Amino acid sequence: MRFFISLTLILTFSVLNAQDQLIAKAFNNPDHTSITQYFDANLEIVTADANGMYSKQQATQIMKSFFAANPPSNYTQKHKGGSASRSYFEIGELVCGERKFRTYLLYNLVQEKPQIIELRIEIED
Repeated sequence: MRFFISLTLILTFSVLNAQDQLIAKAFNNPDHTSITQYFDANLEIVTADANGMYSKQQATQIMKSFFAANPPSNYTQKHKGGSASRSYFEIGELVCGERKFRTYLLYNLVQEKPQIIELRIEIED
């Protein structure tokens, strides 16, 4: 039984680590489609210019505008966590030129790929 629990924990952490790398790579890419490919069909977006529930298509346009105004130069994960129900969160710092943003993502794993259901990008003071 201990072996099964240990194996489950190892596999869970391996999958989480792979998802972290996907998200970091997507945020470090100035092409908005790198992150929007992981959007769920509907998701909550909060930025300086948007606040609400949007379809994937609407959210993609919001991120296209955001990255056009704020080309990313670096993304660093600060915190992460999850639950047995396969819902996970990640808090990070997104640097865009001279500006820094705090990011918050809530996502589910669907077929071992993140599906973002909430994305917040807020200016850090």
